[in-house]
Amino acid sequence: MAVGAWVLLLGLYSRQVRACGGGLAASDSALPPTGATEVSPETSIILVTGGLAIPADLHLLAEGVELPLPAIASIGQGMTASGGASFWRLLGAPLSPSTSYVLETGAGASAKVLTQFSTAASYDKGPATPATISGLRLWRARYPLDRVAAGGCVFAEVEGYSALEFTAPALPGTPAAEVVNVLSLAPKNGGGSQVLVFSGLTEIPGGLVDHAIAGDGVTLPGGGGLSAAAALWKPELAADLDYCATITSYGRNDLALGIVSSNVACAPVTSVGEASAAGSGSGGCAIAPRASSGTRAPALLALAGLIAAAIAGRRPGPRRAAINRRR
Repeated sequence: MAVGAWVLLLGLYSRQVRACGGGLAASDSALPPTGATEVSPETSIILVTGGLAIPADLHLLAEGVELPLPAIASIGQGMTASGGASFWRLLGAPLSPSTSYVLETGAGASAKVLTQFSTAASYDKGPATPATISGLRLWRARYPLDRVAAGGCVFAEVEGYSALEFTAPALPGTPAAEVVNVLSLAPKNGGGSQVLVFSGLTEIPGGLVDHAIAGDGVTLPGGGGLSAAAALWKPELAADLDYCATITSYGRNDLALGIVSSNVACAPVTSVGEASAAGSGSGGCAIAPRASSGTRAPALLALAGLIAAAIAGRRPGPRRAAINRRR
């Protein structure tokens, strides 16, 4: 996918929710990653792509012999530590024990290895510890129409913000950076779910910041605020509903473990009224698709800072908030 074209497609009414900052997309790869050994045979291979489609000319080999490619199911779209990504799960029978596997695209000199790993003689029998959600807050902010799609990070008249506090899961034999988490958010009393898939992040930047707002945002009565530029995910929220969140996790040995799901956490939506511009109306992250590379560079650095903060598990502070002020 070309730089500047990435959007997060979340599954509620086919609504497109954009990742502010635009442009950073993960490289095509697969899990378990290249070099992994002693992988449980009860493991699904997970394909990670920087675009919205499965790569063409995909091949799966065991001990150098090509296997029939199994069915591939979409897990969803979201973020990795290196950028936006789509996640896919190869279905079918367990892997063979004590076997070397390669998943690649192309053939011959043009082949690109997505992963190369080997399995253990038997599967891991250890238990899994699901993620634990300890806090969920949701906000719904309304913006003046002249600030929607005005070159900043506001894409709709009404946008959703969130703050999710959780403890990462622990899956047997799976390094933390390999765990794929699926966050689902749905109305408490029934309705369509919105899904965000993430891997390699210890928090999800939902727009809550602990400093004064600059650019497009909302100052909260209790301090801090909601920053349009600091939100990697903007769910669609109705003002009169409670929503519930769960996290389902995938890693090595997933076929033996079954579904590993967190507790359910629910919260009402707080409407914060019409947002006021703390900076210029076009302030934010300047992600216009036709912007020159020089104009877009601060936006890419902003998103890179957000992802780095999410990996480190901290909220953006005054000096590191993802806000691109026009100079």
